[in-house]
Amino acid sequence: MEVLTGEGEETAVAKKALGIVSACLVGCEVRHDGRCETVENPLLTELYKKDLLMPVCPELSSGKLGIPRLLASRLEDGRIMVDGRKDVTKTYTEGAKVVVRMAKEEGAQFAILKDGTTSCGSKMVYDGTFLTEPDRPGQGILAELLREAGVPVFSENEPDVLESYLKENNLIY
Repeated sequence: MEVLTGEGEETAVAKKALGIVSACLVGCEVRHDGRCETVENPLLTELYKKDLLMPVCPELSSGKLGIPRLLASRLEDGRIMVDGRKDVTKTYTEGAKVVVRMAKEEGAQFAILKDGTTSCGSKMVYDGTFLTEPDRPGQGILAELLREAGVPVFSENEPDVLESYLKENNLIY
């Protein structure tokens, strides 16, 4: 994803996306149930409309999962399971690694991920029950691997924290 920045055509410079975003947050119908999870977050919306965010979906990036797909949960030991019986850790990890590689190639300086999900949860992950809100503390496999790669991860529920980070790092004014 490339955007042109600068005041006039003669000073325009090609620029890659500043960050990555969970595709479901920006209207892409990629969730396990084929829906999106669009949120009211003016900063996220502005960054996306300016082509400064690259939408990603780690579940689809493995090439092995489609829409719809069975809902998976991340256990406290790190495994990712469907219905508590089928271990899909390898497939989810492969997809997350594809996204991390793409983020590095794009030079992504941050990620805005859907909290409470098996792959993208930055503070909370789906616990497999639908009985607890907001699921349980933990991080999704993509959030974990991005942090290990040095990419700061924010949830869609942290616009003030994200804005402070962007200003402190001179990414927005």
